[in-house]
Amino acid sequence: MTSFVVLHNDGAPFRFSERTEFVRDHFSIVALAFPLFWLLWHRLWFAAVIFIGVMTILVFVAGDHRFILAVGPLNFLIGLFVALEGSAWRIASFKRHGYRQVAVIDAQNLEEAELKFTSVHATNGETSLVYKNAQAYETSRNAHGADDLIFGFNGNK
Repeated sequence: MTSFVVLHNDGAPFRFSERTEFVRDHFSIVALAFPLFWLLWHRLWFAAVIFIGVMTILVFVAGDHRFILAVGPLNFLIGLFVALEGSAWRIASFKRHGYRQVAVIDAQNLEEAELKFTSVHATNGETSLVYKNAQAYETSRNAHGADDLIFGFNGNK
C-alpha cells in the first residue's frame, strides 16, 4: 500500500473538487532516472534551478579530467535525493500556495484513495469537508515554524 497525502485549498469551497490534491508519498523511479524533467513536470521550479546549478558545477569540475569518473556517481546521488524527497517538496509547494493537509490515506492507487477519502467525508450525498476546528488539521511545526524543510522532516516524528 502507498500513502497519499490529501491537500485542500483553503480559498476554495469546502468540498471535494479540483482544489483537492492527492500527492502520492513514495520513491519515484522516474525522478531517479530523469530528475530535472520530473521537477519541471511537477512545477518545482526552485528545485529545478538548484538542480541545474549543481549539474553546471559538476560539468565545470569534470572539465578537469581527474574528476570525470566522479560525475556519474554524483549524478546518481542527486537523482536519488530527488527521488526520495520529491514528494515532500511537492507537499511543501502545495502548502506554500494555500493548501492544507486534511488527511493521509493508504491505498493501492489514486482512484482507491479518492474513493476512500470521499466515503469518509461524504454527508447527504455531498462530499463536503466541513472544518469545525481548523486546528485539528494543522500540521505540526517545529520550534522555528518551518514545515517545508528541504529534507521533508520537521522534527516532530
